[in-house]
Amino acid sequence: MARAYQRWKSVSSYENPAGWVYRAGLNWARSRQRSIFRRKRREELVARSTTDVVDLTDVKSELMEALADLSDDQRSVVVLRYYCDWSVSETAEVLKITEGTVKSRSARALERLRVSLGVDISEGGFA
Repeated sequence: MARAYQRWKSVSSYENPAGWVYRAGLNWARSRQRSIFRRKRREELVARSTTDVVDLTDVKSELMEALADLSDDQRSVVVLRYYCDWSVSETAEVLKITEGTVKSRSARALERLRVSLGVDISEGGFA
């Protein structure tokens, strides 16, 4: 109602001002509900993540060792594609290689990383 009151000069000239007020109130209520839902969801995720704390130093060192085992070409593609979140075309342009080469290098590199880290993708987790 406050929004309608603030804008009443322009709203009153609408063909259906009562409809505008109804729709504005409905949109506000929906937005408020979404906000409450998102806040609750965020709180649940934070609560769950604090109970499932993993020692990331071990994971990070394993990953760094596995990345070091890759060739320079494969490592550069993996870092640009997955760490920097670049597209295939951006990666190809910077490395001056074709997009197909980027795709094949990243596929081979990911396979080597899976083997090095003991990840079984058919199971959806670590082996």
